Amino acid sequence: MTIWFEKPLKLLSLDQRNWTVYLHTVLRYLLNEPANNASLRQRLNLPESKSSTVSKLFRQAAEGGLVKPFDKHSSNKTKKYLPAWSQASSRIPVKTKDYDKLKLEEEKTNNSQNSLSNKAFIGQEDDQLIQKARQRLKELGI
Repeated sequence: MTIWFEKPLKLLSLDQRNWTVYLHTVLRYLLNEPANNASLRQRLNLPESKSSTVSKLFRQAAEGGLVKPFDKHSSNKTKKYLPAWSQASSRIPVKTKDYDKLKLEEEKTNNSQNSLSNKAFIGQEDDQLIQKARQRLKELGI
């Protein structure tokens, strides 16, 4: 049994904050999506006014050797991050005008194939993320 509880960001130690940023970055990497300020704010349920806090979290995790910037010369607002161990920075897709359309079609296909997956404790969105991560792990041979 796993029991989850929500702990406010301000009560997390530095190591816990770094680990949170690292795990978020790894999950996004496995899903072939960039980890950035907006994605971490969304995961932590923080308003846009806390973007400087999130930038600081990424900076601390990078200083701790857990993540690295995708492009060192971009601004904090547009900066993307990868796990420190990742070799191929080209795994992060470049958004084109058809990117969102392709993502939507991919999700529709996945939803139609996995219509029997209805677990009470895992939401549909979480189930899709887990399936995408498993598929990505298979592709990477992990």
